[in-house]
Amino acid sequence: MGNNKLNNNKLDKKKIGKIVENIRNSNELTKKEFSNLCDINILKLNLIEKGIVLPTLKMIIILCNVFKISSESFLVYLEK
Repeated sequence: MGNNKLNNNKLDKKKIGKIVENIRNSNELTKKEFSNLCDINILKLNLIEKGIVLPTLKMIIILCNVFKISSESFLVYLEK
């Protein structure tokens, strides 16, 4: 039986945080505007952008939908 839990050690929190920050900045949004669009509070966004916590899957899906980014493209950014 495989372990279906997401392994946080395999995900680069800082890299994901930078991707989120780059998306926000390239769309010229304040943290408040971005957090409202992605349905998260601004404190959580700060922690994500600093690479302290991972965004939820829900937040990534919302981010991809709002900014017209395919989930495949988001994953490609992680590989760079």
